[in-house]
Amino acid sequence: MFGHPTCARGLITNTEGQWLLVRPRHGGSCWRIPGGRGKPGESPADTCVRELHEELGLHLTPGDLMVTTFTVPLRPEQDGRGRVNFLFDCGVHRGAELSITMQRAEIVATAWIHQAEAMTLLHPGDRHLVGLALEGRHYGEYRNTSSTGTRPAPTRAPARPSGRRSR
Repeated sequence: MFGHPTCARGLITNTEGQWLLVRPRHGGSCWRIPGGRGKPGESPADTCVRELHEELGLHLTPGDLMVTTFTVPLRPEQDGRGRVNFLFDCGVHRGAELSITMQRAEIVATAWIHQAEAMTLLHPGDRHLVGLALEGRHYGEYRNTSSTGTRPAPTRAPARPSGRRSR
């Protein structure tokens, strides 16, 4: 679909305001927002659906696209191509209503973690992605760091404080 590899993640929240995080088998000690790399011809939303099912056994439909970012290639094996990252809002759920079945070949742990603590545990790339999404949600915008401008969020958000410049 894109000239660059894609990655789609789904932010899943419970009614206590905690996020569902995963700890990948090959990801060191960092926690991640569930999701992963897209396959050729797969839309970002379809990637999110597939990855949530593969990693956690969940059948969730992604909601709003919260943010997109472009990651500059840092390693030679990336062939000079960056990656386009997508973060979808996968809704608020009662923890008990989600039947999680970890794929142990990929995931070593899952946890519901409150936002403040999660931001200290997340992989730096996910922390950046979620930080942009939360900022956009607060101001009623969705962020796209690969182009200029934003689009309004579908729900009413707090007014932007005076003196703050728009991006």
